[in-house]
Amino acid sequence: INRIMEYDKVTEQEAKDRMASIDKSRSSYYNYYTNKAWGVASSYHLSIDASVLGIDDTVLFIKDFVMRRMEILQKLPSI
Repeated sequence: INRIMEYDKVTEQEAKDRMASIDKSRSSYYNYYTNKAWGVASSYHLSIDASVLGIDDTVLFIKDFVMRRMEILQKLPSI
């Protein structure tokens, strides 16, 4: 909410409304095209609450995850 307020220069209520509208659109799109349920942890490889680490540390966390995942995939036998 704070990032939306700052970036879009809107009130807290406008930011909440925008976030709810965007989340609803994303959920509908995801559910339709994946046949999975938006927000269910088992549907994702990684789920992060960026408010815990902050943006910069979240970026580093994701980068580390991707690098480790790529290393694992490279070690798998080719099919």
